[in-house]
Amino acid sequence: MDKSKYEFLLSLKSLDFQIKELGKMSEQDTYCYEILRNKIDELSMYVINPRNQKLWQKWGGDQEIREQIKLIRESAVKAICNLEKYESNEVITGGYESSSYFSSLSEQLEEEIDTYCMNNQSYILFIGSGALPLSALTIAKNTGAKMMCIDIDEETIPLAKQATAKLGLAAQVSFSNNRVSQLIDGDQFTHVIIASLVYDKDRLINEVIHCIHPEAQVIVRYGDGLKSLFNYPSDEFTSPLWKLVKHENKGFFYDTALIQWTSKEVAGGIR
Repeated sequence: MDKSKYEFLLSLKSLDFQIKELGKMSEQDTYCYEILRNKIDELSMYVINPRNQKLWQKWGGDQEIREQIKLIRESAVKAICNLEKYESNEVITGGYESSSYFSSLSEQLEEEIDTYCMNNQSYILFIGSGALPLSALTIAKNTGAKMMCIDIDEETIPLAKQATAKLGLAAQVSFSNNRVSQLIDGDQFTHVIIASLVYDKDRLINEVIHCIHPEAQVIVRYGDGLKSLFNYPSDEFTSPLWKLVKHENKGFFYDTALIQWTSKEVAGGIR
């Protein structure tokens, strides 16, 4: 019998247990956020590790493995949301030190900026920006683009505003917890970015269709295969209304896809 499945499964269960426990500990003692930060860094490297990728290729179709992947993703989503709130407070109070997770995210954004032609003429809607909107802030700083960030978690908005002001980008980056359909300047967006950890992307994309200019680029972050440990996969937002033009990065923990509408009626913006 091939024991590699169980070694793989055990490593996944261990990651899930540690992330959940560190999440609980961090709520009791903020010093544990430092350990949680390191664990999230470890998870972001785990999904691109060549050995783990080979194990996924061998066992990714196994039901136990797939179920455990989903459990880790849900644990990671909760942990990252809470970690970002902690990190945002650190920015506000002047005690922030970037982890490798956030540093590597900044490096990845350089490629995204070039791929999707973001510049100082862009007006970008970022959906699911979080309490520490590092992606939006980095794009704004590196391109001069104007940003609108939205998030359904009402606790994140005050934190994100304060952190953005602390970093000197309040004039460029604004925030809202409104739905996309409630934004009054939807026609003005040149780009829409949907964050990787945003759930229910197909509903959001359908909502975006009716609100934005037909020539705006809609960019969705995702992760398939082992990367679905850290991201929602692309098979969760497929539709006959659009196709995905994927831009994969084997050396990074998420990928991006450009949404292309499959009919002129949709591309014309059904308003």
